[in-house]
Amino acid sequence: MGEDQWRRCCSGEDRISGLPDEMLQEILVRLCCARAAARTGLLSRRWRRVWPHLPELVLDDDDPDAPPRASFMDAVDAAIGACLAPTLELLLISLSPFGDSPPVPAGRVARWLRFASQCVVGTLYLYAPSPNDDDDREEVMLELPACKGAKNITLFLAESWRLQLPPAGLFMALTSLSISSGRMEGSELTALVCTRCPRLKLLSLCTTLVTTFDFTIRSDSLVLVSLRWLYNTRRLEIVAPRLEELLLSHVIEARISAPKLAKLAWHGAGYDPHCHQFVDVGRRLKLLEIGTGESIVPSFMRQFDEVDELKLEFDMVCLCDFFKLNFLPFNDLYLLLCLTHTRKYRVMKAS
Repeated sequence: MGEDQWRRCCSGEDRISGLPDEMLQEILVRLCCARAAARTGLLSRRWRRVWPHLPELVLDDDDPDAPPRASFMDAVDAAIGACLAPTLELLLISLSPFGDSPPVPAGRVARWLRFASQCVVGTLYLYAPSPNDDDDREEVMLELPACKGAKNITLFLAESWRLQLPPAGLFMALTSLSISSGRMEGSELTALVCTRCPRLKLLSLCTTLVTTFDFTIRSDSLVLVSLRWLYNTRRLEIVAPRLEELLLSHVIEARISAPKLAKLAWHGAGYDPHCHQFVDVGRRLKLLEIGTGESIVPSFMRQFDEVDELKLEFDMVCLCDFFKLNFLPFNDLYLLLCLTHTRKYRVMKAS
């Protein structure tokens, strides 16, 4: 270290503040907390004008240092109001559902979503607990504005939120959409997936339809679909020529057309070839995952000629009871038992 450098270090000179704004922003982004980034403004005037230009805003009240719910929501409003970045690569707003906290006003969440629709060009993550008191289950409307620039949207909503779409607008850049809980009209959810998101590749849904509805997915872009729970779905139809991975759970009736399907997971429902139809699906799978004993039936596995990897989820008691009740032929029983000891099998048709 040279003499001049040694003197600067000993004098306590602030060398970090002399770095370019872009480098300081990179440092603040790594804090993963907008409140912590804002507090660096106490260091000097220079730092005060750095954090409002951050390309990422992370606001999470699960942080041990987060203030009470009411103050935290004020902090979210303040951070959004102070934001000077033209676009955001990440906007994360997460309010913990635990603890004795006041409800989240619908107007506030709506403002946050409108802000996201104007600024987010990367990822939007929103965790919104109930807008009501614990003893109030009344639905509260929440509009999801068209986020033209967002590429990834993840929404965790309390059951009392009812998500709705504006009359017009496209999610032109959206490639990944995940909605957990909340409620939505079946027709609006169909429109969102089929017509409002022309570039959507990844879709994950675990939500409730307002009324019983025949839900249809028609997409030329989807590659992965995960439907862990769609309560009030009477019949499911999927037409997706590029779909490669599919997870279905608790499906009463389904019709699947996915010629490129390579990975299939089937959970929480038995299989009935009259109600669950694979009309245009390849005969070879890389992965077949079957959950619950009632789903393990030979007729389902014989939909496919070859599977590279098979995953079965069951307990032995349920499996043995299933065999006793259904009086499976020896060939089928032998096939099922063999599958638990191999990663690759070829389905043998019993003569």
